Amino acid sequence: MRIFKYLILLIVVSFYITGCSEGKESVTVSGNQDKGEDVHSKEEHPIENKDEDVNIPTTITLTYNFNGTEEKEEAAYWEGQNGYYLYVPSRVEATNEEPGKDLIMTNEIPQSTIRLEVFDVTADIDEQKQMALDELAAVNSKAQPETVLPESSMFIEQAAFQASIKGENSKTMILFLPVEDRTIKITTLIWDSEEQWVLPVFKEVIKYIGIL
Repeated sequence: MRIFKYLILLIVVSFYITGCSEGKESVTVSGNQDKGEDVHSKEEHPIENKDEDVNIPTTITLTYNFNGTEEKEEAAYWEGQNGYYLYVPSRVEATNEEPGKDLIMTNEIPQSTIRLEVFDVTADIDEQKQMALDELAAVNSKAQPETVLPESSMFIEQAAFQASIKGENSKTMILFLPVEDRTIKITTLIWDSEEQWVLPVFKEVIKYIGIL
């Protein structure tokens, strides 16, 4: 009989200890909830990375190399059509030539020019290259378009495609410039009489094209 009472006492004590343990765990969980802690808070509310903010300057300094002589000039921010921007120095002016196409031209006559057009992301680049070669061939039926090689003064390092043709008194060049996820078609017409100063300026302008 004593043994039976002893067993009952052990069972009661065991239930009491278990109940206390569970009570302590529930109090801990309740405490976290009262404090507003959320294990998913970092995923749902990420901390903003201010380093990722892009501050586009309103002016920059372009550096030209005129036959070994370095010259600097301030250039102002200018926003083209279809989501890109560049910087325009006082030597040239920029305008929207027609829907989807922009024009940069020298202030002096004869006016050398840059024409810019942003390809649609779905454009077939190989097809566009062939069209560019055909366009160049139409400039001078007596010559053939040539690939612009790295040793040429006209070479643009960032270009994915670059070809040119010699006209009677000028050079026409077409290049495809990849900028982030877009490709910009750039057509330059440079008169021979202006090449020594226009080419360095045009190359600096092209160098700082960005996507908005």
